[in-house]
Amino acid sequence: MQQFTARFGSLIQGAISGFDRLLLRGSLRQLNHAHGMEVFLFMKGILFKDYDNYVKGVSQRVKQASIAPFPEQKLPVEYLRGGDTDKDQRARQIAAERGITSGDVCVLSATELAPAFEHRGTHMVIRKRPSLALYHYFIHPEFGWMSTTGADALDALSWIRSTFPLRPRSTYTDVVSFRHSRLYERAGVAGPADG
Repeated sequence: MQQFTARFGSLIQGAISGFDRLLLRGSLRQLNHAHGMEVFLFMKGILFKDYDNYVKGVSQRVKQASIAPFPEQKLPVEYLRGGDTDKDQRARQIAAERGITSGDVCVLSATELAPAFEHRGTHMVIRKRPSLALYHYFIHPEFGWMSTTGADALDALSWIRSTFPLRPRSTYTDVVSFRHSRLYERAGVAGPADG
């Protein structure tokens, strides 16, 4: 950028600088390793052999809580079958077709390889296996095109909406705070922060 402004400085009347992409990542540190999951299951009274049934129920409730606002607004929740589909391009196509210039656009989902826990013998282990990934897209009036991925999407979108409101807060009756425990609470399950 400095080389550009040095070369064309006489033609430039002003410059605006800022981020063009912001990536926020987080994890539940208690649950990002096998021993942490073992402790969590022990504290919840869940046998390792029952892990699969337990996590399927939790995953389904978190998924439903995450996508609930979209069908309510008659916005699409699409499953993408092929790995060759450009998700961002598809979401922008949906926004253009529907004339969406601000607010929620869609949720796209796809099956992808991701680290997951598995019961082996007397321990939990982590291995990559096919998992459902959710991609939430929306357009903020000041920041423009935005997306979030995974179960954190609901929390991240809610934090952005509450910090930089799109419309009166009363229309966001489904909003939860930027804490994982609230997402689990909304989904009707006990989260890791609950012990």
